[in-house]
Amino acid sequence: MNPYDIVFVHVGDSPNNPYVGGFTFQADNQYLVGQGSNLRIPTASCGYTAIWSDRATGTYPVITAPPTTSTANAAIVLTNGAATNTMVDHVQIQGAPLGISDGAGLPFSGLATVKDVRIEGTGPGQTGVLVQDNAGGGGTLNFSSIRLRNLTADGFVVDGQSTSGGTARVNISESKFENITGSALIVNF
Repeated sequence: MNPYDIVFVHVGDSPNNPYVGGFTFQADNQYLVGQGSNLRIPTASCGYTAIWSDRATGTYPVITAPPTTSTANAAIVLTNGAATNTMVDHVQIQGAPLGISDGAGLPFSGLATVKDVRIEGTGPGQTGVLVQDNAGGGGTLNFSSIRLRNLTADGFVVDGQSTSGGTARVNISESKFENITGSALIVNF
């Protein structure tokens, strides 16, 4: 995958048969966008252009990670330790041990944006989001319109006690956490 790649995920039959395998960002300025998104992307000569429409639909493509009991296997990994300025928009993660992870952590002054994502639990030991900043870059992660539901471990975990001493900046807005068995939000520094 190359910088500025846009990966479109179509709904297809994913509500019944989720896309299995997860997704890890590999280069700067990559997008993972679900069908029905109202995301507007910058273009070279046409300004910001809507990918599908100006209004998001209520149908989401469904992604999951391969079955495992390890939270090291996230459905979406925001960076491989080098990628920055990554964007996830309008997808649903279902049944994964871990929905979203910052992986190795964003590089220095890195940025990741997650918007209009649903993470739903369907079994034991499921966590929604885990941010650890293992690379120690102190990047910024912006989460908006996130819905965490029916998770059987914790909802959103920010753990700044990694050996790297990194302190990621995490912003959460307009989000909803429902029916979380563990803690809905954990911040540990």
